[in-house]
Amino acid sequence: MVCNVKAMHSIAESIGAAYLVFLQPTMGLEGAQSLIPKDIESQDAKQLFNMIRNRQEYLNVINNLYKELRKYCLELDYCIDISDTAPPTGNMYFNSRHHNKNGNKVIAREIAKSINSSY
Repeated sequence: MVCNVKAMHSIAESIGAAYLVFLQPTMGLEGAQSLIPKDIESQDAKQLFNMIRNRQEYLNVINNLYKELRKYCLELDYCIDISDTAPPTGNMYFNSRHHNKNGNKVIAREIAKSINSSY
């Protein structure tokens, strides 16, 4: 990721284009993405409970990865961490890795807000 992000930034810069990269949210990250929804019967809650029960190794790996990615993102003035955006509040996720239409709308608004404040 490090090389790809820096390479894309250099390419964009070489042609005079602005470049931003966003650290995307995913279910199970420590913090907002691992809070149990109020409606424990919701699809988000069921998926989160399943991850906690059956995918602890995955949760450890993804959280360790994101700790490193967040540090890296802080070092780049063109990286925006939105990993706390659109948490599993009940109907935000399609599956444990991907948001559904509702979650994508929230993420899109956050990206638009970031772009508008950057330019």
